[in-house]
Amino acid sequence: MAEYTLDMPAPDTWLNSNDRMKWQPRHRLTRTWRHAGQTWALAALRRGDLARITGPVEIVAAVRRDTARGRSDAANRYPTVKAVVDGLVDAGVLVDDSDRYVTSLKMVAGPTTTTVGGRLVLTIREVTE
Repeated sequence: MAEYTLDMPAPDTWLNSNDRMKWQPRHRLTRTWRHAGQTWALAALRRGDLARITGPVEIVAAVRRDTARGRSDAANRYPTVKAVVDGLVDAGVLVDDSDRYVTSLKMVAGPTTTTVGGRLVLTIREVTE
């Protein structure tokens, strides 16, 4: 069972389940995060840090904030993680993001980071059927 890590800085504002923004800015942010996920995945593939996975996977998404101030709810960042996972599909890392291929998606709060805007760290584990 192989395990891969994709660690990427936030390319823009995080999408949040609680936000009630209009569809155009939400679409722009979703596209930005999806493209960033694809770009970072392709770079990791070229380096050999990531491989194309044809079977089911479990994904743990660690949301790393750039500040410890205020309250945080990692699960609210689900729209951001969904966009990045779509980028992994675009890059060819995952066959699809349907329930058949992504059997588990867990959101966790990671440690704070010095990267302005924060970081998203995806741990992708192949699952033996």
